[in-house]
Amino acid sequence: MRVRHKRHALLGMGAIVWLIGMLFIGLTWPTDFSSAFSAQADRLSTLTVSPTPDPSILLQEARRAIEAHDWPAAEQTLVTLVTADPANAQASLLLGLLLAPVAPERAQQWLKRAEADPSQAESARQVLEVLANHTPLRADFYTALGLTMCGLDEWALAERALRLALEANAANPIALAYLGYALDRQGEDGWPWLEQARAMAPTSPQVLYLVGMHWRLIGDLEAARRALTQAYWAAPDNPALAAEVGQTLQVAGDLAGAERWLRIAVGLAPDEARWAELLATFYAETGYNLEGAGMVFLQRASTDFPQNGVLKASLAWAIYRQGDAEAALEQLQAAVELAPRDVRVHYYLGAVQEHLGDGEAARLAYSTVLTLVPRESYYGELAARGLVRLSATVP
Repeated sequence: MRVRHKRHALLGMGAIVWLIGMLFIGLTWPTDFSSAFSAQADRLSTLTVSPTPDPSILLQEARRAIEAHDWPAAEQTLVTLVTADPANAQASLLLGLLLAPVAPERAQQWLKRAEADPSQAESARQVLEVLANHTPLRADFYTALGLTMCGLDEWALAERALRLALEANAANPIALAYLGYALDRQGEDGWPWLEQARAMAPTSPQVLYLVGMHWRLIGDLEAARRALTQAYWAAPDNPALAAEVGQTLQVAGDLAGAERWLRIAVGLAPDEARWAELLATFYAETGYNLEGAGMVFLQRASTDFPQNGVLKASLAWAIYRQGDAEAALEQLQAAVELAPRDVRVHYYLGAVQEHLGDGEAARLAYSTVLTLVPRESYYGELAARGLVRLSATVP
């Protein structure tokens, strides 16, 4: 158990971190590692369960225990929670993630339960895939599990799995680099681990990528750009790396450079909507080049991916920026049906409805944003301000 002194992260990029990891990782380290581990005692029979435990409070307690690396306390709290509230898919998922590196068979029970809930299914499925495809207690198992945890933004659990990977095989630059970045994301200094990984694998695109993410996280955007560009040229067929260069340039204010690199990402994988979404979001949020190539791209992307609510919402916001709120509203109403859990879609919808004078509908859209993201997040803050303008109570 430990107390952490955190610094705030600038960008939440867990999914792309995981994607780049899985695109590159060979998982070919020695597999002769054999280590006994202490089985977790089943506490179901020894827990004293409150007659009316509050699930939200128990979940918060479990989260705090995980952040403090107090694994026994986290497990006990989660078992208490799922015993009192068996239908709580979020708790089932978290318990499965917690048990995965040390008790894979028990973990599967909880992950399969979480998988039955649509809101947790994809996360549970990713971890179940690692458990199915790797032999437990080996370096490649722990490394794949650590990368998957990074993709889920479960940084403390990722650190735990990656440290186990390094215990199994210390000559593991990928695990070293991801461990460094996981520490960064928890407010600690991951640079010593990243530096060691870079010394071990100086031309690895994965390692260079994570070095770049380290620099971007602490605000050195020029160092981030250099490292991410090196990562891209080490693997020039990887759209995720091109996208990261573009996003770094966007944060740095170089919108022309950002557009160029994001278009490279789209060109490398034109059939994959995720890269079109990044470029579309760039045009919508910055307003860059909307009188020219930007609007042309948004219209074409929305046509190419007609069932993609994110692309439709970006087109709608660009239309709104150009002054046609009624047309934007029509697009956003369609977008929210296609992407009901996308935060930007609901925020854009609320902003346009507020502009058109429909305060009741705008309040509903802004309130929906705050059910999807924390109040202190970027769109949470914008939605809360909207509710204040409309004199509604902020949740």
